[in-house]
Amino acid sequence: MARGREPPKPPRPAPWYPDLARFLAAQAAPETRAVLMARVRRELAGPRALGRGDATAEAAALTRVAEALRDDARGAYAGGGGAVAAMVRRWQRLDKPGGFGDLVLPEGEPAARFRALALSEAEARGEMRRRAVATLMLEALREAPAAERAGLRALEKTIRSSNLIDEARDLILRELSEAG
Repeated sequence: MARGREPPKPPRPAPWYPDLARFLAAQAAPETRAVLMARVRRELAGPRALGRGDATAEAAALTRVAEALRDDARGAYAGGGGAVAAMVRRWQRLDKPGGFGDLVLPEGEPAARFRALALSEAEARGEMRRRAVATLMLEALREAPAAERAGLRALEKTIRSSNLIDEARDLILRELSEAG
């Protein structure tokens, strides 16, 4: 529902369930989606495990959450930088290689974060990390004041040759070109 997708079918759905699920998924419901996404971010940032078991089971659960948050149209993650930061910190607590564990979350002003991400993007190996970097870059770019966004256009060549997911690269380049 938070993503605007039809939810998975329950084991024994009522006869009316498929129609209701399609109807709800087709509705804009921005406030409802925002509340649901805030809940997802809170749970990701919280101390409770996502599932039962050891660190391997927790990593598998976190991978499933990341998969559910994929926004293929943008090459990023739904939930924005807050969801990505929570997933990165959670993975780092697991002390397991792979996943989001080695991503560095840049701090500071939006333009500085965007620059740092654009220049370190090549170090992000794997689809999950590239998608996370794209999410953080898009958010930083959109948060940057208009005067600073124009200055970020100097990074266009770096972004064009990046390993970002094609949809994310195209969206970032489009937004940069519109920045003055």
